[in-house]
Amino acid sequence: MTLAADPHMNLSAPAEAHARPLSGKAASTDNVVEMILWMVPVVLLGLVLAVKTWGMVALTMFALPLVPLMFFFYIAISWP
Repeated sequence: MTLAADPHMNLSAPAEAHARPLSGKAASTDNVVEMILWMVPVVLLGLVLAVKTWGMVALTMFALPLVPLMFFFYIAISWP
């Protein structure tokens, strides 16, 4: 049976509405988690390609902005 032949199919509603029943905060949280889970392999792929192209300089440039982040992380976990 095709879409045109199905009389019960609601063609005015988008297909995403049926696939994602969540709304409000749950949907936005789901989108944030999904975005983060997609960003991790993209950043790792970029790092691998940068190391393949520029070598250790790419690792140095990647680690340099992480120094203050780790500094604040260590302060945060050791705060009484």
